[in-house]
Amino acid sequence: MHQPDSVFARLQAGLTYCGTAQFGSCIQQAASNVLAAQGIPDAADLIGLSWGFSYRAGDDRLRAAERWLPAVGRLSGLQVSRLGFGSADAAFDAERAALGAGAPVVVAVDSFDITSPYHGRASLMHALILLEWGDQGVVVADPMNRPQPTQLPLDIYRRTRASAVVRDFDMIVSRGPVKRAYSAADGLRELDADVYANRDSDLVNLDAFILAVEAGLVRPDVADAAAERSYAQRLIAKASHAGRPGRCAGAPLVLRAHDRDRERHPGRADGPDPAGSARARGPAA
Repeated sequence: MHQPDSVFARLQAGLTYCGTAQFGSCIQQAASNVLAAQGIPDAADLIGLSWGFSYRAGDDRLRAAERWLPAVGRLSGLQVSRLGFGSADAAFDAERAALGAGAPVVVAVDSFDITSPYHGRASLMHALILLEWGDQGVVVADPMNRPQPTQLPLDIYRRTRASAVVRDFDMIVSRGPVKRAYSAADGLRELDADVYANRDSDLVNLDAFILAVEAGLVRPDVADAAAERSYAQRLIAKASHAGRPGRCAGAPLVLRAHDRDRERHPGRADGPDPAGSARARGPAA
């Protein structure tokens, strides 16, 4: 299935963001390449629009809030969705439909099955950019390990998409075109609103994760949340660099949430505790 769309042509010609990335950030790296090809310049510096925590009983790690995906859609006009499916057939049908409509897909796979440092050694979720579905295989690009378009046989692709480390045949679809350009300052306002509006619920999730770790129910794996934070930091740095001389257009805006917290809790001199809670610091005497 050849895709003549210019977005696919740009991705086939070469990815913007390649190479080793922070552990847990492969989703952001892959999505940044798709968004750049769709027309968001400096996409990796502009997608850090949320930082929070998601955890429910049975999860194997502290997950990021991932509110940056709908936020990119709100700011750019793209239709950005993260989707899960109950079966391989439903997932593969959705992948082919998205490709046929001109939308590249970011798919979750198992590093055990693909060319990577973990091939044949360890199962870890990883993200690829899906470019084509064919009768004999799919064409993918791996920004971290093999950025050039590469054919993956269908039997391997079906197996890796169905791996236990891939939750619900996870995938991200971004449908264009970009309707509005947005700046780092625009993104920073979005991040500021996100941090403040979701702080309480995020800390509830963090508390639940801490209790699960203390009970030995889950490993203290925070890579997803750390990756989301690193992209928020990229956005803050981009906005700060773009600010007028002598004025930081970055961190103070986001830290306004801390000032608001002091207003709500006047006895707390140090603002909100990013580590989470009393349980994060240890049990009360």
